[in-house]
Amino acid sequence: MKIIIKNFIFYSFVGVHDEEKSLGQRFIASLKIDYDYINDDNISNALNYSSVCKDVNNIGLNSKFNLIETLTLHIADEFLKKYKIINKISVEIKKPHAPMNHSFDYVSSKIKRKQNYL
Repeated sequence: MKIIIKNFIFYSFVGVHDEEKSLGQRFIASLKIDYDYINDDNISNALNYSSVCKDVNNIGLNSKFNLIETLTLHIADEFLKKYKIINKISVEIKKPHAPMNHSFDYVSSKIKRKQNYL
């Protein structure tokens, strides 16, 4: 089974500049999660996507990294540790307000991990 969460908005304090570290900013997460689903319609045997969003939000609020690459890796690794039911995860973190003097939609970092990676 695959759960897809696309463009979940959360807040974090990731960046190189002092303002990014102290004030924080919006980030956007997209996750694709492959997991073993038991077909019994019981939520306790499924991956609760509300909990997934809550976890992304908590990781974002409690993370202080220089790079979105580190945040992306951290989210993927934390999910593989917490949810043993996950086989594979793909995490993309978008930073729409990166402080650059250029016009762009966003910059992003993306990683794919498997459960046996850790």
